[in-house]
Order: sequence, then structure tokens, then C-alpha cells
Amino acid sequence: MIVGNPVVTSDFASVLELRGISKAFGDVDVVRDVTIEVARGKMTALVGPNGAGKSTLLGIVAGEHRPTSGKVLYRGQDVTSLPAFRHGQLGIVRTFQLPAEFKRLTVLENLLVVAAGQSGHRFRDIFIGRRVHWIEAERVAVARARALLARFGLEAKEDQYAGDLSGGQRRILEVLRAVMADPVVLLLDEPFAGVHPEVLGELGGFLGDLCAEGATVMLIAHELDAVERHCDSVVVMARGAVIFEGTMTDARRQREVVEAYVTG
Repeated sequence: MIVGNPVVTSDFASVLELRGISKAFGDVDVVRDVTIEVARGKMTALVGPNGAGKSTLLGIVAGEHRPTSGKVLYRGQDVTSLPAFRHGQLGIVRTFQLPAEFKRLTVLENLLVVAAGQSGHRFRDIFIGRRVHWIEAERVAVARARALLARFGLEAKEDQYAGDLSGGQRRILEVLRAVMADPVVLLLDEPFAGVHPEVLGELGGFLGDLCAEGATVMLIAHELDAVERHCDSVVVMARGAVIFEGTMTDARRQREVVEAYVTG
């Protein structure tokens, strides 16, 4: 069992390895013998028809579901049995298909509440922390949050309640909130859904920049054109199993992939 954050080394080209992952709910096999590697510093898309097992697989990586069989390796260490909060502490951060913003907090507050490295995260910091350090940490967090909002033209909305944003804006806020947690691996469930086409391009570029800075992104998407433009590789699932790994361009040429989308 991991007792602290693993040391980051260049030895692991794959930050995530899923080995023989299966998951059944009762008598229903939702994920079947999935073995994939997720390259460090790359953007990998999980695609496939509804009910293919994509969200369940993402939940297994995030520690929300324990697989019926198989292992999840993170930076070479087995994290299969760790709970979701430990996955988060280790740098695996997830968003969900439906945005879950804090509706009665402002847009800026939604970002600050998850900012990494804040004083007060640990109980003892309340007593030994110095006020000047708290003020500086808050200043840095606010500056970073505002820069993220400005990237998507949302800086004028920082004092609005998050619940008053449009669906696409809430989707962006959800992604930015995850980024404020300083993820090593960012797991995104349908980040492109409901986003205006122009903003979608900006979001894809933003995620690409995160990867260039060393983060790893694994996302679920149905917008295949966006996947082809922005993702380094795709994993196509159907009926719980992986039926293709490679580029989206090559996936479009595979008869089995096309049939999966037609027949589900």
C-alpha cells in the first residue's frame, strides 16, 4: 500500500496501467478484461457508444469503484484497493458527466475552495501556520484562478454565483476547478459536451498545454472531431471491452469501430 506520494521519475513512460480490469454489478459485466497503458504527458480519449463501460472504467481509475478483477498501477505502484480520496491525494483528479459546481458560491470561490497547498488543509496548520503565509498563499491562488478564468473569457463573472452560469460555462468551471487541484492525472467525463464550438477549441488547446507541462489527461468524449484534433490517442470500447487502440484517424477506418457505433 502506498504510504505517501510516489516519487516522480522518468522511468515510467506510462503513468497509468490497467491490467485485466473487469467490473460486474450483480450479474451484469460492465467492464471486461481491459488492459491499457496511458502515456505520461499525453491526452488519451475513451470513446465508444453509450453503455460501453467508459464511465465505469474512469471511476475505477479514480478509486470510486473497486474492480471485480485486475489491477490499477499508478507510477508503477498498485493503487487498486485505495479509496477515492487517496487517489485524489496522489494526484488523480476526476470530473463527472454532470457538472457539480457549488451553486451558491461565486465562480472565483468555486476555484479557490479546491486550490492545492492551502494552509488549513491539515489541522495542525491552524495552530502553527503564520498569518503572512496564509495571505501569500491566498494571493497566489487568487491570481492563478483569475488567470484560468481569463483564459476562457470568464473573468467578468468571478463574482457571480456559479449556479447562474450557462451549461457550457459550468462545464468549463468544472475543468478549471479540477486543474486548481494540481492534478498529475486529470480524468474528465465528457468535458466537451455542451461547450460552444469556438470554446471547445480553446478547451482542447488548454488541455494540450497542460500535457505539455507534464500532466496526463484521460477523457471520455463523443465529439469525435474534437478527439481527432486534440487527443494523442484513443481507446475505443464496446460492450465493456476494448476493441481498438490508436489514433482517431485510424479508428475511423476500422470496420469493428464503425459497427460498434452503429449497433451499440
